[in-house]
Amino acid sequence: MRALTKFLPVVAVAFLFVIASCGSDSTVTAVDTVPPVAPVGVMIDDGANQVKVSWAANGEPDLAGYNMYSSGQEDGPFSKVNDDLLLCPWCYDSPVTMEITYYMITAVDESGNESAYSDIMGIYFNITGDRGAPSSYVE
Repeated sequence: MRALTKFLPVVAVAFLFVIASCGSDSTVTAVDTVPPVAPVGVMIDDGANQVKVSWAANGEPDLAGYNMYSSGQEDGPFSKVNDDLLLCPWCYDSPVTMEITYYMITAVDESGNESAYSDIMGIYFNITGDRGAPSSYVE
């Protein structure tokens, strides 16, 4: 026998099966417990009075959307920026303090499973008296 020389990536899929029985009828329901992969490619663009945080779109067929989190500290605590899931791979925010604001993103699937956090990105938003344009980009 030849040794296998090429390996194909394998994606593990985990489902929790719930079995309910009543009399002679049984129902099996598959429950998705696998979260999407963490978003990648997070970037921050600054503009007048706001920043645009964007990332590469996830490719899971059951993707429901994204959550964006922000913090004034790189190690948190982070607070969710959006009330509803973000349907596009970008979001605008208006930092309100003259300091670095850090952002990270998660992906959420239709079963409500949330991914691990993306890489953390930060930007120094230079707010003048009239909330002038942001300044330098910080990673």
